Amino acid sequence: MSSDRAVELASGRLAFRAVEGTGMPVLLLHGNSSSSGAYGRLIPLLAQAGLPVIAPDFPGHGASDDATEPERTYSFPGYAAAICGLLDAIGIERAIAIGWSLGGHVAMELLATEPRIAAALVTGAPPIRPSLEALQSAFAATPVMGLAGKEQFSEADARAYAAAMLDGEEHLTPQSVETAIRTDGRARRLMIENGVAGQGADETALLRSGPTRLAIVQGDADVFLSMDYLKALPADHLWRGAIQWLGGLGHAPHWSAPERFAALALAFIDEMRAD
Repeated sequence: MSSDRAVELASGRLAFRAVEGTGMPVLLLHGNSSSSGAYGRLIPLLAQAGLPVIAPDFPGHGASDDATEPERTYSFPGYAAAICGLLDAIGIERAIAIGWSLGGHVAMELLATEPRIAAALVTGAPPIRPSLEALQSAFAATPVMGLAGKEQFSEADARAYAAAMLDGEEHLTPQSVETAIRTDGRARRLMIENGVAGQGADETALLRSGPTRLAIVQGDADVFLSMDYLKALPADHLWRGAIQWLGGLGHAPHWSAPERFAALALAFIDEMRAD
């Protein structure tokens, strides 16, 4: 059984979807200008496996309120603080995070700073040490990447960005375009500005000491990321000792090929829950 719920936090009302199950819950963290709806094809597969799921909408996204303090909240640590507030409010003592794009960076922020996060799997989120240099090295300099920090979206901008995020027009839905338009534009601008200013944990530190309990599942046709950057990362302490590449897939494998993504995610979750 699933339900749409909300909690009141200092950053504003935070909406989330909850799916009943047994054992340690799985926390699904979505991407920039998206919402928990981006996990609509993965959640049923996790639910079929009996897993409890918590899928929030970040502040400024989806059904959640815009942030009461945007300069503080629209950053990797700011979003992580909102997720910690959610865990406090609903009494979660331990969870495994799956994070996509922005959500992947928030998942790594939580893994580095929050003991309640037992493990994290990320996709479309290269581990970085927040800085201008890291952003320039880890991400592709393309027009669609330029939209990631653009405050004001036209409908054409929203459509182009959502299509790239979801691996092409064929995977686009009216809801995904509407969600991009709904997003507080300050969230895009301030996320980039705060990252350039160095706000956030050094995610690359998770790769230098182990076990990190971190998995990277990555499409090799991701238009947002530098494949050279990813391939040069130290991987010994990653789950299975390497990035788990998904050939022919892009930025959102959980959406464009949910069964392939779920097979790896479920294997990771099973191992992390067993430890």
